[in-house]
Amino acid sequence: MLTALILTCLIEAAVTLVVICVRKAAFQAGSGLTDIDRKDLRMIYYNLLCNMLTNPLLNLSLFAAARLGADHGTIMIMIAIGEICVVISEYGLYRLMSQESRGFCFVLSLITNAASYLTGVLIQ
Repeated sequence: MLTALILTCLIEAAVTLVVICVRKAAFQAGSGLTDIDRKDLRMIYYNLLCNMLTNPLLNLSLFAAARLGADHGTIMIMIAIGEICVVISEYGLYRLMSQESRGFCFVLSLITNAASYLTGVLIQ
């Protein structure tokens, strides 16, 4: 489970950085990696904090369900519902911790979680 947390944190931090750079490039001519500021670094930090909360909760609930004998179909439904809950909760946490717009917080949560989920699917 620690490996999953570390990989998720790395993937989502990297994707957060990419999203921030794309956002800056789209709205500010000549922006790039050299224009990353404290506000941007705080979003990466917030992403890490969110992952340290949501990732273990989701993995522990899936582990518990598997130990209690849940079948594959039930686990897949739990993963889908769990990922939706993670996106929504991380969106809310981003909104509480940052001064970013609702849209940016939602898109960031959706993209980072989709990236880490798809990476996990590809690895397994």
